[in-house]
Amino acid sequence: MRAHYRLAAALLFGAASLAAPAHAAEKITISVIKAGSYGAVFIAQEKGYFAAEGLDVSFAYFEASPPIAVAVVSGDLDIGIGATSAAFFALGNKIRVIGGFAREAPGFQGMTFVASNRGYDEGVRSLKDLGGHSVAVGTIGSSPHYSLALIEEKYGIDPKTVRVLPLQTVTNQVSALIGGQADAGVTIAAGLMPAVAQKQVKLLAFMGDEVPWQLSSIYAAPKTIEGRAAMIDSFLRAYRKGAHEFVDAFAGPDGKRRENATTPAVLGIIAKYVGQTPDEVKGAVGYVDPDARVDIKDLQRQADWYLAQGMIKSAVDVNDFIDKRTVVPLPGK
Repeated sequence: MRAHYRLAAALLFGAASLAAPAHAAEKITISVIKAGSYGAVFIAQEKGYFAAEGLDVSFAYFEASPPIAVAVVSGDLDIGIGATSAAFFALGNKIRVIGGFAREAPGFQGMTFVASNRGYDEGVRSLKDLGGHSVAVGTIGSSPHYSLALIEEKYGIDPKTVRVLPLQTVTNQVSALIGGQADAGVTIAAGLMPAVAQKQVKLLAFMGDEVPWQLSSIYAAPKTIEGRAAMIDSFLRAYRKGAHEFVDAFAGPDGKRRENATTPAVLGIIAKYVGQTPDEVKGAVGYVDPDARVDIKDLQRQADWYLAQGMIKSAVDVNDFIDKRTVVPLPGK
């Protein structure tokens, strides 16, 4: 009889153990844009790296980066991943960079310059020809606008001779270029390369081949960083795993563009999340630092330019934007 009771108790204990809920994953929302440079995030999600860190990640899709910073400050996003901008630097102590994201680098396709077919026929055959023409960007003070400024500086183009058209979204930019309402435009490769392939616009250049710079960062609100430090660390560990796989699929040890046996699978993952074919993705892959390192000096140059243009009201020391516990600077930067 005693043996019977012991057996029954053991069975009940075992059933209770099986029924006990596992520790719930921590829910977080992060921003993404349907672009190849977000492949590191898509890999981490698809291969379960976030889940392995105890994170239940939801994506909030954006068409442009400036609204991402605002959403982080408002609390709608736990982590923002996007390009820096005047709006980003204007937020002051309301955001902190926790890591680096995409950088413009030779051989990769980040910000992309194209000419409309009408603009091409009217003389926009290269970046040197932008003077005297209209150029479509997202918003004033956005990363496409800053890219245009770098090109103007490189080729000695007087900014006063360029008519900047702030069209808000990538969709609007592409439509204006196809329709000939803009002579040229600059935005993410993912938005423009399908139109290039269909000969609806003419490719001029990829920004990384012209002027490399720190295009975007990973950031969060200070209260999130301070109150949820373990979550931030878990996110960065998972993200870096995805970033290493992403970079390994598209770059050699020297950082130059090349493919290997893992490339088709990675292209397939990215294609799933951005709604394009692997071939379309292949021609629009931006570079990210595999260890999420940050070019801090370049961030300062950006902030200084936005100040000089009157797009932010006061001088910015980017070190105030950096979470020193998590950020790893690029060597020599």
